[in-house]
Amino acid sequence: MRRLGVSLVLASTVWLVAIWALHGQAFAAKYYITDVENLTAQGFRTSVFHKATSNGGKSGKVLEVAKPGTASGTWDDVTGAFKLDFGLKSGKTVSANGNLLLPGNNDAAVVGNITFSFSEAVNGLTTHAIKFLDWSYNVGVAPQPNSSNGLAIALWGASGTPTSNGNFDTSTTGLGADLRIALAAAPLPAALPLLASGMLILGWFGWRRKRNSLPAASAA
Repeated sequence: MRRLGVSLVLASTVWLVAIWALHGQAFAAKYYITDVENLTAQGFRTSVFHKATSNGGKSGKVLEVAKPGTASGTWDDVTGAFKLDFGLKSGKTVSANGNLLLPGNNDAAVVGNITFSFSEAVNGLTTHAIKFLDWSYNVGVAPQPNSSNGLAIALWGASGTPTSNGNFDTSTTGLGADLRIALAAAPLPAALPLLASGMLILGWFGWRRKRNSLPAASAA
């Protein structure tokens, strides 16, 4: 009985320590952002900032191009918390902070609001709030704009007023953003195996105690 009590105390301690450790890591994002990609010079396959002056905000003069190999950041696809820093081919840098919840229902609602802050005010780029809409753009590129396949996020959005068809009112837009962002899944917190072990031990002792409390079968 004494051994059982000591084991239960030990298992309970392991379980409580694991919960405390997980609580301390609860803010960790599900994904690390490892890069911004430029696959081709075509839209939705590269990472650029451009004027959003035509085609519902999708088209306009390119102002800055992302520099691959310079990105770092995190994205939590449960809370939507998004943070990204990367360099531009011009030598400037940009920081992005906001909220991004994907996927949605293709109803043209806003699924993301991200503020981009540029290190230097060139080409009219300072601080811009970009909206990313819940819409199926069907551009033949995987992943589709404003969606994720777990390996990458593809984004297209603009500043200004959204319309009901997934575009923007170009009389209100200033800046558009096309981004392809490479992801790596964050590893499970180290406390998870500890928590699982503690719960298994507690469950085993509970089962053993219940079994030992059963009356012994009498011989015929």
